[in-house]
Amino acid sequence: MSAFVVILLGENIRIKFEDSFVIGFFKAQKVWARNQDQAIEKAKRLVLEEWEKGVFLESNKGNFPDLSVESVCELDFFQGLFRKVPKKGHSFYSED
Repeated sequence: MSAFVVILLGENIRIKFEDSFVIGFFKAQKVWARNQDQAIEKAKRLVLEEWEKGVFLESNKGNFPDLSVESVCELDFFQGLFRKVPKKGHSFYSED
């Protein structure tokens, strides 16, 4: 198994933020997988699980996020063990 960092773009959400609405996000997700395709599948599943509960479920007035892959990076063995990728957190963008 190898470690991968998958950067996902989430669109079609709608969350009120100050005087505007958040309509999308970027999310870096680190996963362990056999290959790139499995890494993408795992990363998408983990991100969607976050949106099925908690604050995102309550605050999102739009659709369930549509996820697409921005990039995938396979890490070498030591990067996989020691490279820190935030376990939580999204980089949101607004309609402005």
